[in-house]
Amino acid sequence: MLVVLPLNAALAQQKTAAEKVDSILVILPQLIDIEKENALRRLIDLTVGTPDERHYTRLYINEVRSRKNIDGEGWALQRLAETYYAQWDTDSVFIYAEEAIQFTQQHKLYNYLSGLRNMLIRRYQGKGQTFKALRIAEEAYEEAKALEDHFSKARILQAFGQIHYNLSQYEEATRFFIESIAEADQGRIPTSSVFMQCYDYLSYMAIYRNLPQECLRFADSMHMEIRRFHENNPAHDVLIYDFKAESYRARAYADLKQPEDALSSIRRMEAIYNPQWAERNAINTVMLDDAYGAYYHATGEYDKALKHLERLLNHYQNVSRNTGASLREKSRMAQIYFEKGDYRAAAEMYRQNMETKDSINNERFYAQTNELRIIYETDKAEMEIVRRQAEVERHRLVNRVLAIACVFMTLAAALLFFFYRQKQLAYRALVNKIQQSAKEPVIPVNHPDSHDRDIFDRLNRLIVEKQIYLRPDITLETAVQLTGISRNYISQAVNLCKGKNFTSFINEYRIKEAVHLLAMLDKTKYPIEEIGLMCGFNDHSTFYRAFKKSTGVSPSTFRKNLSINMVQH
Repeated sequence: MLVVLPLNAALAQQKTAAEKVDSILVILPQLIDIEKENALRRLIDLTVGTPDERHYTRLYINEVRSRKNIDGEGWALQRLAETYYAQWDTDSVFIYAEEAIQFTQQHKLYNYLSGLRNMLIRRYQGKGQTFKALRIAEEAYEEAKALEDHFSKARILQAFGQIHYNLSQYEEATRFFIESIAEADQGRIPTSSVFMQCYDYLSYMAIYRNLPQECLRFADSMHMEIRRFHENNPAHDVLIYDFKAESYRARAYADLKQPEDALSSIRRMEAIYNPQWAERNAINTVMLDDAYGAYYHATGEYDKALKHLERLLNHYQNVSRNTGASLREKSRMAQIYFEKGDYRAAAEMYRQNMETKDSINNERFYAQTNELRIIYETDKAEMEIVRRQAEVERHRLVNRVLAIACVFMTLAAALLFFFYRQKQLAYRALVNKIQQSAKEPVIPVNHPDSHDRDIFDRLNRLIVEKQIYLRPDITLETAVQLTGISRNYISQAVNLCKGKNFTSFINEYRIKEAVHLLAMLDKTKYPIEEIGLMCGFNDHSTFYRAFKKSTGVSPSTFRKNLSINMVQH
């Protein structure tokens, strides 16, 4: 049975990185959760710079995703982008760095952002897209400033410095590197290499700006930061930075005409130099030629100086293809030829320099023009996309508002129709009630005797047959005269059979007639006042009071609702 040892115990038994990797791979299938995650991270650290590093990084990403470790995934995505960055796989850097930036922004992992943006900035510079690099740097700086992250601001200011350095704008580059150091000092991280890198650039630029004293000051600061960085990162090899610092000192001492001090720095360079550096970057090898060329120039040994500078120039022209550095070395060689007295060679060197400068300026101009055109077209396309998206959103918003308005209007119309319909039904019921009451037989209210009923029947036939209720002058006396019955008998018969007085009894017939006429006659030809007179009422107010008392509504309202009801049906 396989016994799974703790990770640290398993590694403690091994010495070389390869042995440690093999030990981890043996126990890896048995590990779960945080133990497996830690094991994969150790594998990544043990295989830095090898093809296996990327493989283990992908395994680590899958593991932290399954455990929903957001910070771990952010770190791994950055590490994966760095593996492509180290191999100058520019297209892959763009893909994976952009993915990592989106992830870190989404989950607010701001401590990874500055490093990822620096990767993009450097690769855009490598492709000659300086304006694109500047734009990313500006966006990143505003983001870091809003977060008040001093270290991130330092990294972006360093990127600005590198951009201006590549454009040979040394004064601007110097200003940005100094600002980067100041920001990094406020948010100092002991394990950061920002200080060393900035002083590296500052020292180099001070040499070519003919500021040897500044170069010495920067080189001394660089040496101090190298020691501080090594104390906090003992596993990192800082000898290459020591080598560079001594090369800057050698150049500065030579320019100050202090050849003994320059030679001392060269000797320290030779003591530090590691031949394996040439495999990573050949510039480390020819830096000795640079220092010796300056030293022999200071001592007046021009032929030796030219020999070393020719070797350095060959490297810039044929290996690194650094045209800017080639121009600087040609200028130094032209100066040496001039001091040597070989004016023809000096003039030829100056002429070549001028031609190269013109060619570089033209190439740079066309490259920048082309980049500006690409940026303009890209921005134009992006703005068109944004405009179309805004237009689509606007249409969607308008459609939503219209839809909501239509729903509300429909509901309002439905409610209005419902209440209106209810009112119309109520009025129709009222009309039917009134019309029905005109057809209903007279129902005695009290208990009249046969004599009272006979009198009432004679009176009612007279009123109906001769329509005497239409006469405005009809009174109880008129009924006495027409029937020959005494006043008291008629009044008693109406009261007992109808439960009302004689006037109300006559008005009941008049109101029934008014309802009939209002329904039948054209309102434009027969106004309400005229209908009241036609029905036997002496004046308009009496008609209105009697009609409303009987029906519950005024004659005008009754006619209006009756007209609407007739239109609907």
